Amino acid sequence: MSIVVLMDSTKSMQKGFNDIYTGENIGTIYTSPAENSPNTDHYLFIVDPNVQNSLIRQGMFCSTLSEEGMLIGKIEDIIVNNEYYSNPQTVKNFDKGYLSNICSYFPSEKWEDYLAYVKVLGVFPKIAKSTATLTDAPLKFQSVLKRSYFPAKPGSKVSVVQGELLDILLGIDPHGLYIGSLSHYNTPVKLNLSRLINKHVAILAMSGAGKSYLVSVVLEELLKRSNTNQGTPGIILFDVHGEYKFFTDHNTLENQEFTKFTTRHDARYFQIAVSSLTAYDFAKFQPNISNAQIRELKSVLNRLKYEENNDQYDISEIITRIEKDQSINQKVRSALSGWLSDLNRNKIFAKKNHPVLRTLIEPGRLNIIDLSSLISIRKKQIIVSFLLDRLFYMRRKEEVPPFFIILEEAHQFAPEHSINNSSISKSIIETIAREGRKFFGQLCLISQRPVKLSNTVLSQCNTHIILRVTNPNDLDHIKATSEALTRESMRMISNLPTGNALLLGNATNFPIFVNIRNRICKNTTDIETLEDVCSRYTKL
Repeated sequence: MSIVVLMDSTKSMQKGFNDIYTGENIGTIYTSPAENSPNTDHYLFIVDPNVQNSLIRQGMFCSTLSEEGMLIGKIEDIIVNNEYYSNPQTVKNFDKGYLSNICSYFPSEKWEDYLAYVKVLGVFPKIAKSTATLTDAPLKFQSVLKRSYFPAKPGSKVSVVQGELLDILLGIDPHGLYIGSLSHYNTPVKLNLSRLINKHVAILAMSGAGKSYLVSVVLEELLKRSNTNQGTPGIILFDVHGEYKFFTDHNTLENQEFTKFTTRHDARYFQIAVSSLTAYDFAKFQPNISNAQIRELKSVLNRLKYEENNDQYDISEIITRIEKDQSINQKVRSALSGWLSDLNRNKIFAKKNHPVLRTLIEPGRLNIIDLSSLISIRKKQIIVSFLLDRLFYMRRKEEVPPFFIILEEAHQFAPEHSINNSSISKSIIETIAREGRKFFGQLCLISQRPVKLSNTVLSQCNTHIILRVTNPNDLDHIKATSEALTRESMRMISNLPTGNALLLGNATNFPIFVNIRNRICKNTTDIETLEDVCSRYTKL
């Protein structure tokens, strides 16, 4: 764990460093033989009754002193203990009314204790001082969070980690992307751009949990960097349901800050230049083409491109050449012509590309590929496959700047299981997931069914942002691909309210729960209800 900070204070020489760099004391560590605690992995503390309701929450970070230095931990669970209610027979008698006035004789409420279970994360070690006492020199610690090899002492005070130390502990970047606030803290969560997206990111949640809203917040943060000298990649968003059209709504005042950096492309007018395709590209778009047919198609394309120097032709012209070429076996000629005709019916193959590919990647600009007008999943996959393949090729040649691809409904384009290699776009998505980091080609995969998303792709996403997920199969799949996800976190994400997310992986040093900030852009469709939409229709 490479968290480095120099701690230095001249104003509080008489205090312990636990008091200087953290908040007030919240409890005292005690010995629990049943839990084999405290040990190097965890400890328990009794919560101070004066602060338990205002400061103590599951998921908060805390610190205490050990022989090695400042021991950092995370509150994993909180339980309530009361000796008066620990015996089942006693509780039974309470219910029968035999001891209904016990509180008049025994102060049972004063025996109620809150106990916190803390998972040890590491230790900020002490630095040997040249002088004997703190009064002779400033309190000074250079802290690298290291593994702890010595447990906390029973009787030691526990404090809340806060302020600058909390930012350092979590890896918060003051100049990063502001996506929300840390749960139970009044601390903005600002994520370093490189750490968040350079090793790919996955946003996972059930329908209605706030995935698109979170993506909108991330887009706002990226586009706001366009007005600064901060480096920002070119952004391409594949919008499957037309949920991001409001980014081009010039009529809304709040959106105008972002519309000038956004271009929307309707997929109905998307065209692929046939002359840019190889025989293997056709085979990828039409998996039923055989090897013999690929060989003959390659020969026809070579004659068109190189012998006749023709760089503008469409599929119809290729079909005509094939049908007239008597040197091709009749069965091969007939089948190949049929497969190409089937591709041509998609009406996305033409003599020129539209839009021009190089214009889709501009630093700090958002290009939305609106797929909502298309019904055919095959046509959508062809468009996604072609664009990703060409853009990644140009990125490796450094013909375009670094890019950030955001893919909604990613399980439709890179499914874990596909029939007869029918997932046209899966191969290039997996290639970028494996190799994109080296060339600064980044992916953001959004899915409401993680269990249906390719394991290869999901495992390459080093940052996961998980909103509410309740499907047991999806939860198991997420757990299998997220090493940092604990059992306690798994239990919590199934109950997350809308707008709250668990962030874990490369973007932060430790998993954290985040309250997603309010979006700046206005989307008028968000405020429509079912009743509002129904009222626009009249009975026949």
